[in-house]
Amino acid sequence: MNDFYIPFNKKGELIDYFHSVRVMNKERLKHLGSLLYYFVNNQKLDIENVEATRSIENPDMLISKTKQELSFHYSYLYEKRLLQLIKDGNIEGLQQTTSVQPQNGRFGTLSMKSMIRSEKNLVIAAVTLATRAALEGGVPSEEAYTVSDMYIQMLEELHEINDILHIRNDAIFDFTERVAKYKGRNYSKPILFSLKYIQKHLYEDISLAQLSQLIKMNPSYVSQLFKKEVGVTLNEYILRTKIEEAQKLLSLTNYSITDIYAMLNFYDQSHFSKVFKKYSGVTPKQYRDEHLIAEID
Repeated sequence: MNDFYIPFNKKGELIDYFHSVRVMNKERLKHLGSLLYYFVNNQKLDIENVEATRSIENPDMLISKTKQELSFHYSYLYEKRLLQLIKDGNIEGLQQTTSVQPQNGRFGTLSMKSMIRSEKNLVIAAVTLATRAALEGGVPSEEAYTVSDMYIQMLEELHEINDILHIRNDAIFDFTERVAKYKGRNYSKPILFSLKYIQKHLYEDISLAQLSQLIKMNPSYVSQLFKKEVGVTLNEYILRTKIEEAQKLLSLTNYSITDIYAMLNFYDQSHFSKVFKKYSGVTPKQYRDEHLIAEID
């Protein structure tokens, strides 16, 4: 009774009321129900049919179970759809799908001690699945695992739920974009080798002469073939890809701008800043100020 906030001095009256309530047997209750049904619907109700209709045992449990199964089914289909989009390198489809992601899916709790830890564990699982999808989509294993490790390391430094979810989304789109680079176009073997080599050795100095020697073709021919199939010159593609990597480092790590241009083998900071602004529209510092997702300890 305390759950209903009954004043102590009124409890006696309530007990007396319950004692005065007339108790009816099941048969009489059915007849009264049938009479009420007739008054409301102007139709006679067959009591035998009522008796034959079995009541649902524990309806609350059934409803709860149904909701869970529907939520789980929806979440599973959503995850399956997401991984297929990554595998296909379908960036547009991914944008559409993530804009209507399920809010009621049963995603589970992987840590009972900390909500932050639980979210991190869920994102690590998501990154792992995305890595596998990217591998199936054609991203070289070394590149895929390096990207995966980078996101997981960055994840462990975060302390806010929104930043953790931001990392998850960045990783999913990153893997999809990388798959897209290796899919969709029917590159010749020399150009496909060149693209994969550039991604794998992005932190090294890469030259036309070096690539030509590796694929055993004339540098002039390689240059013409690359421009024809990729749409930009080899040097422009290398610089653009390095800048895309620099953007990730600026937004996801605490590496200094000096560290980043040195890691990516730019001549000096002035050259790096000039190229960065050409492809990004802003300086490295401005980009970091706008995109750094969290202060990393």
